[in-house]
Amino acid sequence: MLKIGLLSRPEATEATGEEIEQEAPPSVPDPLENFPTTTGWDANEFRFHTTFAVLTDNIALGTYVAEQFAQSQFAASAEEVAHFEANQQYYKVVSGASKDISIIRRSSEQHPRNSALKLLLARTLLRYGPSEEADKLLFEALSDAQEMPLARTIVERITESEINENTEVRAQNLLQKLNAVPRGKHDDEIAYLKALDATALYGGFREIAKAISEVIISKQPEDVSARFRLAYDYSEAIQNQLALLHYDAIPQSERSGVAWNNLGVAYSRLQLKGMSVAAYQEGSKKGETISDANLAQILVNAGFFTEAKQQAEAALLKEDHDQGVISALSALQAAKDEEASDLSEATKVGQARQKIRKAIGHSAISFDGPDIAGKWQTLEGPIVLVDDLKGGYQGTIEYVKDVVRKGLLGETKVKEKVVVTVTLKRFGRAVEGHIKRDEGGMSVGLLSFLGSERKALLHVSPDGEVLEGFQFDLEETPIRWERIRSVKAIESAGSNAGN
Repeated sequence: MLKIGLLSRPEATEATGEEIEQEAPPSVPDPLENFPTTTGWDANEFRFHTTFAVLTDNIALGTYVAEQFAQSQFAASAEEVAHFEANQQYYKVVSGASKDISIIRRSSEQHPRNSALKLLLARTLLRYGPSEEADKLLFEALSDAQEMPLARTIVERITESEINENTEVRAQNLLQKLNAVPRGKHDDEIAYLKALDATALYGGFREIAKAISEVIISKQPEDVSARFRLAYDYSEAIQNQLALLHYDAIPQSERSGVAWNNLGVAYSRLQLKGMSVAAYQEGSKKGETISDANLAQILVNAGFFTEAKQQAEAALLKEDHDQGVISALSALQAAKDEEASDLSEATKVGQARQKIRKAIGHSAISFDGPDIAGKWQTLEGPIVLVDDLKGGYQGTIEYVKDVVRKGLLGETKVKEKVVVTVTLKRFGRAVEGHIKRDEGGMSVGLLSFLGSERKALLHVSPDGEVLEGFQFDLEETPIRWERIRSVKAIESAGSNAGN
């Protein structure tokens, strides 16, 4: 059983032993001693602390922060004052301390190009259910956003909304607006990638979203929560080598009981029984009861290597021990060596697939690539991809092949028509979609039980001449299509290169 949950961080261990306690002199309580110093605070920190004061009903802290804000440099800006007051009022509404949203609306109307105020008003309206006005405000806020972290928050609010009509078109609109927001620092880049990830999921690009997540984790490897979520998504899609790669990459000191359990599931799916048991045992030690359930499920057939070794070694200490004990130890070592070899192979497969996804992820965040409409050469023949002008492409291949059919009177050779239908959606230079094969109206062959339709994940080369990636089946079958150029187009390209 697989489980998703919060990743726990290791807690600091208290020192043991006794220390001599010095008697503290009596002190006069200072009413402000527990309040933070505001020296060096930016406007965000003032808003954060007033939010904390409202949500904890700490009137004294709220008064103190408001007074300090009034004496700060930000009080000279009418826009900053409006943001401070609107933010405070929003959390009063959230906490139930007030029902008045007019302050928030008035602040937004007074500063119509302030994205943060539009976001606050939209969030306020959404508390009362789906709102077309809130949706309009969020898109306007994204258009006016000048900071990538704020743009990411706006995108996440839009993609979490209950407006699910035309999500592909809305996703393309989000991308256009998102790419217009300035970004420079590392934090801006991470915020941009996470906004792209949310947009890809919203638009139905589930595999491209995973590829973008690979890029995020490569730039922020310490984000264990993001790695856990990606590993879980891979596991849910039965992409086991990739799930294993990421669960195993979580440092043991930061690996929660849930993560240990899910690592055990990944091992189990790859038939690494001894390793799966060891991982479940670690999860159990951390209080994860689903690991106990998994151990109970596989008790009979699991390879309890540690216990087996202890049993065999204890038997060796006895007089006149059976020679079968030595054989058992040898078999145990052989089984462990075989698992280590299988793990190495699974890791290599996972790393190879991860490399392809990272390349596709980088293509997904590149929006300057060439069009993919046109004629392409595939293994099954040429195909013409037609742009539907909505970010999608369709094409069909038809051919006839000889098929031998077995019947009561023996074998019969017949001609069978094969129709291959390709439906793709584009996200940057990455492409996701389906390839469907109909063979004489029947699904035949080894993969017929999976159906005739396969997912595909591709990306176009920077020069627009190659589409490559893979399709999902029992394994991940590589795909490489090369563009077919007319003689005139080739001569034109050569002439332009010469100039």
